[in-house]
Amino acid sequence: MKSRVMRGYSYKGKVEMKELANQMLNETLKLYSVKEASNLLSLSPSTIRKYISRRKIASVKIGRRVLIPYEVLAKLVRQGYRPERPKMGERKRGWSLSSQTSFFA
Repeated sequence: MKSRVMRGYSYKGKVEMKELANQMLNETLKLYSVKEASNLLSLSPSTIRKYISRRKIASVKIGRRVLIPYEVLAKLVRQGYRPERPKMGERKRGWSLSSQTSFFA
């Protein structure tokens, strides 16, 4: 099998360098994937992604991978992390009467 040349590096060599860099990052910074974090926090991966998008959990993006630092997960576990519940009256469901009346006016 031929290896493709990309900017002076062989494709195979570039993949090996990425793997090495990922291993170094994971060992020194202790980064966890969304799936690993969901197992540690006993939450679904979609919930973890939602918290990341709402900036409730700090994350690092390396390439296409979203990684969560160990320190962030440890802090959440120590604090007994529970997402904030909306206060009474903040949560809106369906249409309000005022929006319906302005629609028909």
